[in-house]
Amino acid sequence: MEHTSPFVSRVLSDDDRDAVLEVIRRYVATVNDRDREGNRATMVCPHVRLANDEVLVIPDRDGLDRISGFDRLASTGWHHTDLDWADVIQSDERKAHVALQFSRYDADGRHLVSFESLYVVVKRDGEWAIQARSSFAPMV
Repeated sequence: MEHTSPFVSRVLSDDDRDAVLEVIRRYVATVNDRDREGNRATMVCPHVRLANDEVLVIPDRDGLDRISGFDRLASTGWHHTDLDWADVIQSDERKAHVALQFSRYDADGRHLVSFESLYVVVKRDGEWAIQARSSFAPMV
């Protein structure tokens, strides 16, 4: 999952960097497991999702179900997602910008599509969680 980026964060401790990347990995794992509660646990509100020309602001945890559309995603032929790479490109002790790429596959393992994205991961009450996601993936 290593990818060389021209922007290397030097502010975040190694432990925090590992924790930031782990929340991204957990997010992808909960999508693959179709685990709504686990998926919600990787995010913090207010949560922002930017996709193409759409901006969705979710003010509270009850609204997170609006973006956990596993059934809608499966209706596209999707079976699972792989995190191709993820890099912390900017950070301080409370916020990290993570550039990443994920790919979607069907049940036979055929590649459907890949998207580069930018996630904003924040530290709240000592825990890292995703607060914003921007990608060129359609809002599903």
